[in-house]
Amino acid sequence: MTRQVRFQFTINSTRQTIGSITPEGMLLFSNDGTDLFGRSYSLDFAPMGDDLKKRFAIALGDQDLTLTPRVDNGDLVFDCNTALPPMLYQVQLRIAGLKVRGPVLFEVPFDPKTAAPIPISISMKRVRLIADPLAFDPQIRNLVASPKSVIDGMPAADWLQRDNVDAQRKACVLNLLAKLRCVPSPDNPVIAQIDHIVALQLERMYVRIAPALADDSSLLLQGDVFDDRQAPTSPTHQLLVKWIKTKLPPLPETATYVLRSFRQAITHDSMQIVVAKPSDQPDAGRYADIDIDLGNPLVDVVGFLTHIKELIENDGEVTDHFTVHKDFVKDATLRQFLYYEVENG
Repeated sequence: MTRQVRFQFTINSTRQTIGSITPEGMLLFSNDGTDLFGRSYSLDFAPMGDDLKKRFAIALGDQDLTLTPRVDNGDLVFDCNTALPPMLYQVQLRIAGLKVRGPVLFEVPFDPKTAAPIPISISMKRVRLIADPLAFDPQIRNLVASPKSVIDGMPAADWLQRDNVDAQRKACVLNLLAKLRCVPSPDNPVIAQIDHIVALQLERMYVRIAPALADDSSLLLQGDVFDDRQAPTSPTHQLLVKWIKTKLPPLPETATYVLRSFRQAITHDSMQIVVAKPSDQPDAGRYADIDIDLGNPLVDVVGFLTHIKELIENDGEVTDHFTVHKDFVKDATLRQFLYYEVENG
């Protein structure tokens, strides 16, 4: 009897494997160290049609169906607590940062053989650099080429030139670099106060910053380009503190960091910089979590509606940085510092 649902992945026609499942989510993929804390994921699983749903409920009786995820030979497997009744099911898998087509049909056969794996084929866009990182604008180049700037354990400049990294993440870092070079202004940009890149997630970059950027006289507090939102409430930003404590030079477990959020006060493509300042370790580094939202829900109705649309279209998950790229190439200032083009997968 079938007691599992198995998924096998291909991306741009190439077989891909899952790395592992952690309490924070799914790590993609096995060998390139892509994810810091894992991507959120979900599985909608139900019999196809009302008649089959009734048969399913009768077959299970008083039991509730539970699906427990694990990785087996690079496949994503959900183990069932009971044998699945033979019938046709409708399945929708969602993974943050990946556009998984669906729903798909999954048939549990009447004979005792195991049901076939569900193939998941994903077509991803590609990012093509239009300049060598060493030919980038000097301030962007200084950050990318810093010996301390790393992405997935390798020099950031080298990582940007790899073809086999997640294109969404590559677009993310290049978009963030362009924005950082332009705010508050091209003549006085935030990027000048960023020391080096320490990590890159799906839609955000972690950096070490100059102490001045975390002080009360911070560039982020000057003028009206950024709104001071004080302590951020989203658990996403708390991951920065976890990253600092687990991945960077050792700090006492009791060390505490105070987070302060600064949001660019514009309707579209609004940058958020969450600064982490140590409260009890004066010699410890200052860091920041930097991301962009397509719409700023705190500025006006248009920004709020854009943000809601973004959440709906991306299942409440990550910012689509290919959409950000489309906006940036229309901006006369930003496009001067945008060093890539997007190609279909």
